[in-house]
Amino acid sequence: MILKKIMILVIFSLLGVACYGQSMDLESIRANYKKAVLYKKLCLTMIKGLSRGNESPVHLTYLGAFQMIWAKHAINPISKLKTFNMGKKKIEDAVMAEPNNLEI
Repeated sequence: MILKKIMILVIFSLLGVACYGQSMDLESIRANYKKAVLYKKLCLTMIKGLSRGNESPVHLTYLGAFQMIWAKHAINPISKLKTFNMGKKKIEDAVMAEPNNLEI
């Protein structure tokens, strides 16, 4: 149990350091995508990190996806819907920018 808490602390610490850079690399974004469903703080950290600058449409897609995941963590139904729709809009914008990109 203690080891698990230490590992989670290390992961969040490393993620926090990574998020303070100018842009987030796709490797860390992809690695944290599945974990964001389970960890609310990780999801919020990813959203903050991806919101920092103008990135590629792929980054915009992941920002939208993390926002849609964040809707799961929200308690208020209105907030859930608003957050989900913001994420959906970002993904739609990314698809419009690069319709042939398979990752999007």
